[in-house]
This record gives sequence, structure tokens and C-alpha cells, in this order.
Amino acid sequence: MLVDTSAWIEWLRATGSRTDGILTLAFERGDSLSVTGVVVQEILQGARDQRHAAELRQLLATCLWFEPVYPETYQHAASLFRHCRAAGRSVRGTADCLIAAIAIERDIEVLAHDRDFETICDVCGLRLLVR
Repeated sequence: MLVDTSAWIEWLRATGSRTDGILTLAFERGDSLSVTGVVVQEILQGARDQRHAAELRQLLATCLWFEPVYPETYQHAASLFRHCRAAGRSVRGTADCLIAAIAIERDIEVLAHDRDFETICDVCGLRLLVR
């Protein structure tokens, strides 16, 4: 599963949400988790201090990394945005379209706690673990 920033935040805050539970269980089972550069950047930007950032870097280093293919993935992400808009649904985050494009291209599910991913799922067929 590709874990979006929103899911990491749910887990880091131990919210008790379904998303938090799925990520907790994935860690307990030793499941393979994946991220992409923009997710890593967003998570590290939210670190409380240098020590916390180092702990987060260590945790994220255990994940598989999937990156966009230039220019195709970026074009795909723009297409997802346009398809959602044409369907009368707006996606607020450019990064969410990029993350979704990476997941669709690699045929992996996304764990997220963000309505933009639900929109992309409804309109463009993104596979989400939690709805």
C-alpha cells in the first residue's frame, strides 16, 4: 500500500481512526509500505524538531519508494485533476493528484484520510483502502 501523508498523520497522532488502525496493523504484521518523495517531504516538514525529524527519516527509510516518471506521471496527474473537474468534483491538492497517478500507474492501493483521494477514486478509479 502507498501511504499518504494524511494516513501517516492519523497514525502519528494515534487518532484511533480506521486509517490509524490499518497502518498500526500493517506495522504489527510487517507489511510492505510504500511512499513517494512528496509524502516524505510533507511528513518531515511536520517534524517537531531535529530529533523527531531523524526518527521520522529512520521510519520512512523502511518503506519502498515510488517516484513519478518524467513527464508521463505529471501529465497523468494533470489529467486526473481535469477529469475530476469535468465531473464537477474539485481536488484541492496538486500533490494528491501526483500521488494518485503514481499509485494508479503501479496498481497499488492508497491508504489516505483525505476527501481528495475519495474524489479521485470516484471519478478516476484510484484504489483506496478506506472510504
